[in-house]
Amino acid sequence: MRAFLHEHTLPYVLAVPVTLPMAGPAGKLRQPAVAQAGDLLHYANSRDRWERRSQGEGSKGQPYYDWAWF
Repeated sequence: MRAFLHEHTLPYVLAVPVTLPMAGPAGKLRQPAVAQAGDLLHYANSRDRWERRSQGEGSKGQPYYDWAWF
């Protein structure tokens, strides 16, 4: 999926740690500074922006993860 998104020049973030260094949103001059992925969490502070989804059956059952897209 990552190769497809990159090939079609679609912006994406896939499961990154909150400590991942970031450059910040492009073209947003008045946005707060973004140094790490965790700095973007305030954009996803609303509970209705999050979805609980499974990545399929694993060795310990079906794991679920919380995702937000913004």
